[in-house]
Amino acid sequence: MVMLVKKEKKSTSKVHQMLILPLKEQIDGVNYEARTIADARNNLNLALDELKNEKLMSQRYLNCSQQILEGNKHALLCLLEDLQILDEMMKDEKERIKFEEEEKQKKEKEMLIEEEQQKKIESAKKKQLEELIVSDIRVNNKQQKKIQSPKEREKGWNIRNEKEQDRIKEKEQIKERVKIQKEKNQYKNKMSNEEIIQNLENRLGSMRDPLAELGTPPYRRTGQIGPPNSNEYKGGVKQQISHMTNSNNKPLIKPQNSFPGKRVENKETDNSPVHARSHVLWNLN
Repeated sequence: MVMLVKKEKKSTSKVHQMLILPLKEQIDGVNYEARTIADARNNLNLALDELKNEKLMSQRYLNCSQQILEGNKHALLCLLEDLQILDEMMKDEKERIKFEEEEKQKKEKEMLIEEEQQKKIESAKKKQLEELIVSDIRVNNKQQKKIQSPKEREKGWNIRNEKEQDRIKEKEQIKERVKIQKEKNQYKNKMSNEEIIQNLENRLGSMRDPLAELGTPPYRRTGQIGPPNSNEYKGGVKQQISHMTNSNNKPLIKPQNSFPGKRVENKETDNSPVHARSHVLWNLN
């Protein structure tokens, strides 16, 4: 019996080797193929999903690009309208400039015509006046020749010569005064602020009260306006000068007439011109 069992085991092992093992191998191959097919399906599904996503993204990009194109079209249309408006405005400006230039030319021509007419009128008036003056002079000369004696004529000529000499002297004096004033102004411009202040201090020192030496308070002798402890003024002459100067340390004193010369007729005594004293004032600026 034992031998029979052993033989059966040997027979089953042979069957297993001959039939079952190949079947297992086939089954394993089928399972492997099924797995590969499933993996391929999964990969295909993933690829399809990616394609769908790409399609959606491309559609979105297309929509956005269409919107951008529409916006650009609208902007271009607006720009075209603006350009048309600007062209019209430029045309209007050119027409306006042409019209203004034409009006200016017309006005200039009218002004030139008026000036020429005025010049002609003035020249005619001058000629008439000259003729009248010449005629008056001739009449006066004839009358003087008839009335005046030779001695009276000599006296008249002497008086005229004296008046002319006086006028020449006055002109020379005026020129000398103007030169002196120019030199003073040049010196004044060259002077610094400290020198100007010192000059004013000297002037104010010379303008002190003459009663200061006869028992006046000591602040009068130093040139102060008020006592040293007063709230209104503290200091001496420099404090006065600081009130008369501005932020640039330039004096605020200005002459009423800073012209170099001004002629005035003194009708009370003679008809000779009298030189005004305005040239003596210094222009401290």
